[in-house]
Amino acid sequence: PSQKTAALLPLARFRSPAAASIAAELTDVKSLDDQALAQVAIAFGTLKNPKVSQVIEALISRAERPASGQVRWKKSGELAYHPHENLTTALAIQALLLAQPTHPYIGQALNYLNAHRNANMYGSTYTNSQVTKAFVEYVKRGGTAQRATAVTVKQDGAVVGSYTVRADGQRVGPIVLTAGKRVSIETAEA
Repeated sequence: PSQKTAALLPLARFRSPAAASIAAELTDVKSLDDQALAQVAIAFGTLKNPKVSQVIEALISRAERPASGQVRWKKSGELAYHPHENLTTALAIQALLLAQPTHPYIGQALNYLNAHRNANMYGSTYTNSQVTKAFVEYVKRGGTAQRATAVTVKQDGAVVGSYTVRADGQRVGPIVLTAGKRVSIETAEA
């Protein structure tokens, strides 16, 4: 079953006829780990499979709340290792966007991803691509940032200014830079 589950998402994305037959064989989605469940939900949503709501409800029931205003999913059997959680959470966001695009967990999961990146990276190249895809799909559907972000700009280690990016995406505050100096940017919740 795990090989078929792994094959289902790429086949569904390419609209292969084989995807429908694999989907029909999946009868017990509750035995899948969160990551596989998210992949099946994306595939079912892409294929317009009537069982997508059952899979989405199972996915929603597994959401964890590590902090206020955040929700995540993790790959079963894995230690609390953010890149795996980031990948599974990004896949869950994509699934929710297909099946329940106004679900409140979408914004909370995006908040989780924003809080769990390392040097603007979320993990492997594949994880980064799936997180980016989740954010892009969210914005394409009219989503906006859930909260304001404070941005501090430094040149050669010295703070030269800060500004806030409001929840609606508008920047508040100017920054003046001097040519020839090293620039770094730090972000935090405002």
